[in-house]
Parts: sequence; C-alpha cells; structure tokens
Amino acid sequence: MIGLAAEKNSASVLRMHAERNPDIQDILLQKAKFQETKHISVTDKEEFKKILNQVDVVLSEVEKELESHTEGMRSNAVG
Repeated sequence: MIGLAAEKNSASVLRMHAERNPDIQDILLQKAKFQETKHISVTDKEEFKKILNQVDVVLSEVEKELESHTEGMRSNAVG
C-alpha cells in the first residue's frame, strides 16, 4: 500500500508546487487532479472492477484480431 499512499501524497506535492509556481499552476493542478482520480479508481473496489472489465474487453478484441491473422497465415501456408 506504500505505492497508493505515494500517489495520494504526490497530488498534495503537485498542489504545493502549483502554489509556488503561478506560471505553471494550471498544468500542475491538472496533474494533481489526475493523480487523485487515478488514486480513487484503484482504491475504490467498484471503480477497479469497471477498469478490469474494460481491460478484459480490449484483450478479448486483441485476441480475436490475433486469431484472424493466425488463421490467414495457416491458409497461406497450406495453399
């Protein structure tokens, strides 16, 4: 859990730097918000399940695509 604590802390550090650097404040605040959102998505069980389901869908699509290429290679080798 040290990694998760570090992620949460990094948002605080980014906000601190944003206060000290007004010229790049907007960028640092955006990064802090992203860190907080990412932290929530991996610590909230339901959000994490949603992410895993999305990964499963993408990997299934990749698998189908790879199978279609493999089938094409087999038919070319036989013919």
